[in-house]
Amino acid sequence: MKHWYALQITSDALQPARQRYVEAGPQGRRTFKSRDLSISVIDQTSDRLGLDIYVPSETITFIHRRTKKRMTKEVQLLPGYAFIKPESVTDYQNLNHLPGISGIMTGGPGKPPTCVPDTEVQKLFEAEAKIHQEYLKLREILAWDEEKMTKKQLAQLYKPGTRITIRAGHPLAGMEAVVEAVTGRKEVKAVAEYLGKQINTNIRIDQIEEIR
Repeated sequence: MKHWYALQITSDALQPARQRYVEAGPQGRRTFKSRDLSISVIDQTSDRLGLDIYVPSETITFIHRRTKKRMTKEVQLLPGYAFIKPESVTDYQNLNHLPGISGIMTGGPGKPPTCVPDTEVQKLFEAEAKIHQEYLKLREILAWDEEKMTKKQLAQLYKPGTRITIRAGHPLAGMEAVVEAVTGRKEVKAVAEYLGKQINTNIRIDQIEEIR
């Protein structure tokens, strides 16, 4: 019977894998370059090994710092952790330090890999599915023009408990906050932690960089 085991993965595991190549230049000079591939670092490793690696993830939206356009990206739901279900325990003894993988979680030096109950992984599948459904709803709302949103529509986008990142132009720029309420057509009230204390702050919509 196959079991789930826990892996420790790198922070760039879900980022696009990069391919190095050589470009010929004038006078026979060669230039070494790299380009992003359409597959993530961890998926490339998974395909190379012929093993399924499950990385719980979620899609978040954010404002690109340079273009100011709203974009999406996939991030780890449990930063630093993934799960694998090999044919046998010996299948992945050599996974340490492969692209996207830091190592195998064990009970300690010389101890066997950590086995994760199916029920725990199933909970992650269900949580991930629920988060994805919320993202699909969010994507529909984001199709609206925020400049023309009513307060009611904005309240659907920034529900109480929504985690946001504050962008430049606000005194708490770069910090995370939790939305409490929409106070107008272009502003939300949120709570952020500053110097170890919870503080209330009003944030304009154009000062919100990321939504989770």
